[in-house]
Amino acid sequence: MSDDDSARVNPSETVPLKLSEKEVSSEEPWRDDLLGRKEIAERLTNLIRNQRASLLVGIDGKWGTGKTFLLRRWQSDLESEGFRSIYYNAWEDDFCDDPFLAIVGQLFEHFKENRFKKLVRAARPFALALVKEAAMAWTSRLFHFDFHRVLRESNRTDILQKYTDQREAKERLREQLKKLSTVVEEETERPLVFIIDELDRCRPTFAIELLERVKHIFDVPNIVFVLGVNRDELCESLKSVYGGIDADVYLRKFFDLEFPLQRPDKAHFCRNLMRNYQLENLLSWEDSTSVYKWPDVKYHVWTEEFPDLCARFDLSLRDIESCVRLMALSAQGRLFSIVMYPFLLAFLIALAHKDPLLYRQFLLGQRRASEVMNFVFEHKPPPTYTRDPDGWLDVIEAILYKLEGHIPGYARGEGSAVDQLSLKLQGKALTCPELLSDKTKSEGKRRAERLLGMMDSDEISALAVTPGMEFDTLHGSGISTLDTLLGLIRL
Repeated sequence: MSDDDSARVNPSETVPLKLSEKEVSSEEPWRDDLLGRKEIAERLTNLIRNQRASLLVGIDGKWGTGKTFLLRRWQSDLESEGFRSIYYNAWEDDFCDDPFLAIVGQLFEHFKENRFKKLVRAARPFALALVKEAAMAWTSRLFHFDFHRVLRESNRTDILQKYTDQREAKERLREQLKKLSTVVEEETERPLVFIIDELDRCRPTFAIELLERVKHIFDVPNIVFVLGVNRDELCESLKSVYGGIDADVYLRKFFDLEFPLQRPDKAHFCRNLMRNYQLENLLSWEDSTSVYKWPDVKYHVWTEEFPDLCARFDLSLRDIESCVRLMALSAQGRLFSIVMYPFLLAFLIALAHKDPLLYRQFLLGQRRASEVMNFVFEHKPPPTYTRDPDGWLDVIEAILYKLEGHIPGYARGEGSAVDQLSLKLQGKALTCPELLSDKTKSEGKRRAERLLGMMDSDEISALAVTPGMEFDTLHGSGISTLDTLLGLIRL
């Protein structure tokens, strides 16, 4: 199929509603690396390659910054370089009461080969003894019944003896883990790497207990634990569990080394996503039999401006993917039965991710367009922005001024933004200055002329309507449908 034919394919048949998590290629784990994470992985590999003492490393990054992408591909990369490595998604076992059971289970599951079976079999009784104790503690809390007291009374078990047994089981388990890690080191000349991901999505108690189990039980030579965390969230979890402690100091007791993820080029990431979702095909696709058709738009302009808006709002990588996915969904026409101007739709989707309350209040007529634009202009453009930093936003400001007069419930008061711009153009005093953004009020007549010209343009006057539809129907049909679409943000 030629490129021309590809552009004409019905996008509803070619564009997925959601990009599925890609399988990591064992041969080329970094082939879809859009953020340069391979360089970080290489530094981590060099750091741990000759590590023989126990080590606990924290990979610090906020939710949605690509920790999982990095760790999953790094694990595959380690395997290709001769490491024995385990990748464990802690969130999948968040339902467990004691993370010790999950960690041991992952470890035993990984070493199934004959040469390791004897070591695993020797370690199992001591692990089970600790698991049994943890299970009994959990059952006691669940049913508010002291099983330990009953057992002590019925069997006359000495509580000191129980403590001795537990401590011995822990030490015997550590001995077996040392033997296991030693065999791995002798075989690979590298430490065993245990990667734990999604810790910041777990329950506070589970996350903290997992850290404690790793530090106190698995602190053995030739094992490197690498945990993907959001340090700020982890500190909040500590405070929720232990109260007013110095969480930052407490965390330092666990991590031997903390590695903060570099800030990614979010605009670059967004542009690549737009290509993956085939938005150019969607925006250029025409079907005379369909009631859905986007108005003409210069895609190359939009593909530069929208990613920069996402970067300007400092949206997370997950939020950026959500924004692009929603654009693709709307462009497919699966959820919209009317046309919405792409620049406006893109802006509203980004605003809804950045400040859902402001977005909602504006659509309900409770906040003015000028307030929305003040919020936007408070966010500085990314350093990589080489064009007019507010050029596209001037178009958005003109659109919002045009739109707000048609929003039901909008408190019109005296005049409108159009009236205020006309007064400014004539050099007269503004009667309702609050209707204009601070940027527009502070600049001269040329800006007022520019915005008025945009508002009178055929492009903006006809935005968000199909032939024969009035502009003031946008809220009733277009915006309500947009709300339905935004309800699928976490699809």
